[in-house]
Amino acid sequence: DTDTDTDADGDTDVADPVTFSVMGDIPYGEDEIPILDEHVALHNEHSPSLFMVHLGDIKAQSAPCDEDAYTEVAAQLAALEAPTFIVVGLFTLMVFLTRTGSRQTLVPIIAVDEIEMSLTLLGVMLFVMTTINFFIVFPAGWLADRFGRKPVMVPGILLAGAGLLMFTLAGDVTMMFLAAIVMGVGTGVAGPAPAAYIADLAPPGQTSLAMGLYRTFGDLGFIIGPIALGFIAEQSGMATALNVNVVFLVGIGIILAFVARETAGRKGKSETP
Repeated sequence: DTDTDTDADGDTDVADPVTFSVMGDIPYGEDEIPILDEHVALHNEHSPSLFMVHLGDIKAQSAPCDEDAYTEVAAQLAALEAPTFIVVGLFTLMVFLTRTGSRQTLVPIIAVDEIEMSLTLLGVMLFVMTTINFFIVFPAGWLADRFGRKPVMVPGILLAGAGLLMFTLAGDVTMMFLAAIVMGVGTGVAGPAPAAYIADLAPPGQTSLAMGLYRTFGDLGFIIGPIALGFIAEQSGMATALNVNVVFLVGIGIILAFVARETAGRKGKSETP
């Protein structure tokens, strides 16, 4: 369908058409459950639709119409593109949470209170970490375009997790600086690809909305990080708080690796004659 608007001169502007898909009467019986999975996979791979409308039955006529039937089909339909966006959003949330909760809050406290690092040396360490992050971002963006989003995001988040773990094990200034270098590389590598990933996933004409949602996930991480990790550190210690951060950070990286589909170049390829 299209929307029209008439300007003061009487000219009619026609908006871009909205493309959507319709699916009905599936799965009509247990034997069609795999077919629905196939349709979802094909839709994710090839369809430019903004959304899907499911019409008709989701079960055989003789089957009970209970909550389990709806739950099972909902789980299958959840494999459409939206869950991928959620995974990438959570990835961004964890990256931002790590920046404010661990890198900017817990790590400086550990450096001063436990390692007895001077404030000047702490400033140098943070400078090194953020400078490495700054210079890594551009080549990381090129790598994400060249090799794909996931091949850059997943190793980056694992490196960042390794850097955090090194902070928990650090016993001297040298180890703290090594951890800062590893973490700076990891967060720099993982930084630019999520935004590009979200842009890939955005429906035509909805890029601004998608980027707004992406940034919302990041800002939630900024807000949650210091409070959540600070509370854990107060209750169970600094190392425990950092380890919790590591588990969630690496965990979302693993989920991304196995759940989200690669998108790099998808739009460009679809426009190539």
